Amino acid sequence: MWPMSPAAAIASWRRFGAQQPSFRSLRGSSETDPPNLPTRLSRMVGRDETAEAISAQVLDRGFVTVVGPGGIGKTTVAVSVAHALFAKFGGALYFVDLGALDDPSLVPSAIASTLGLSVKADSPIQALLSFVRDQRMLLVLDSCEHVIEAAASVAERIFKEASQVHILATSRESLRVEGEQVHRLPPLGCPPDVTGLKAAEAMSFLRPCSYSWNASPRAEIPLC
Repeated sequence: MWPMSPAAAIASWRRFGAQQPSFRSLRGSSETDPPNLPTRLSRMVGRDETAEAISAQVLDRGFVTVVGPGGIGKTTVAVSVAHALFAKFGGALYFVDLGALDDPSLVPSAIASTLGLSVKADSPIQALLSFVRDQRMLLVLDSCEHVIEAAASVAERIFKEASQVHILATSRESLRVEGEQVHRLPPLGCPPDVTGLKAAEAMSFLRPCSYSWNASPRAEIPLC
């Protein structure tokens, strides 16, 4: 199945999000940040349309991995998307930092711990699946590249066995599992026409396009 075009993705997001604030108004609000998410940045330069497109993909496809090199802004975008989808999931948003793990076998336990679930060491994946199977939530798996095989395996099982759990992952490489929608996030193309842009922010703009494709590399489509 071919991924949505940028215009269709944004139009879909606007239909889904018609009853909630935009990314710009959300970042400027005084609303208390959800306890299970990192604090969103007060300013995210040049990524609003990308975040809107990813939000639409998360709602439509259920499993999206934001892929790009280190330091490109994957986590920033993912956190912004999660905050914007707060109302859609009734506040059931959970951020799991897998970058802190050096043992792949701890991935299921790390996710369970974030959910507030106590699991047995000998069967954490089964306990985790039993808990999430009937839950509606958005699960953000950040920095999957550090434990890529374990993260991919757990994400695939959750996606297959818990139909109401939506997954937003970030990684330097795709997870390459069934159901995954990959959204590549390269450097930004050029500084936007805004006032007060700092030099460091301007230097982050290098390329004009981002890419989105499904699990098949042959389906790669530029989002320019």
